[in-house]
Amino acid sequence: MTPARGPASKPDDSQRKRRPQARALATRDQIVSTAIVCFSNLGFEGATTRWIAEQAGVNQGLITHHFKNKEELWKAAVDRLFANFRNDFAARMEAWQDADRATRVRLIIRHFVRYASEHPEQLRFMMQEGLNSGPRMQWLVENHLSAHYPQFQAMLRDARAENMLIEGDDVHIFYAFVGAASTIFALSAECEHLTGLDPATEKSIEAHAKLVEAMLLVTP
Repeated sequence: MTPARGPASKPDDSQRKRRPQARALATRDQIVSTAIVCFSNLGFEGATTRWIAEQAGVNQGLITHHFKNKEELWKAAVDRLFANFRNDFAARMEAWQDADRATRVRLIIRHFVRYASEHPEQLRFMMQEGLNSGPRMQWLVENHLSAHYPQFQAMLRDARAENMLIEGDDVHIFYAFVGAASTIFALSAECEHLTGLDPATEKSIEAHAKLVEAMLLVTP
């Protein structure tokens, strides 16, 4: 004989509140993720909120619900881009803390190439914004780039201390490094059509990492 079941328990007020909050957070996350791709491909002016909503599969009204205007959405996209980058490298640096200085420099260079291969939208986004000097670029520099550039300079100081860095000033090495590490992945479609090489394969990424390392570092 099947025992009688008691009445089904009803969700309490906290559970009922968490469900719509979770859905709202998931929707916001989807909008920001889609905005990163749209802004990186079309730029701020080209990426309309209507287009972003369509690509995210949400009603356009949800964008204005979560973000005051397109510029606020753009800032959220930038914040996400750099948070991902910062968190990734923080975890890497912690893992490499026991490595000697020369090894750590090589690991940073090689991992930056790998990160660029996994996140080609990063350079695309920066190229879109870097074409123009204005309030958005100023905000981006003040809130994100100004914190990362000194970290790159610290890596260069370590490399110089080990007599393993090529000749050049920090500014030129910085842009040569970022361009060399990232461009092939940001322009992956062009690369594949032009050369037949898919830069996203593991073999291509590893070969490119070795090349960038060889371009920047010399044997002491």
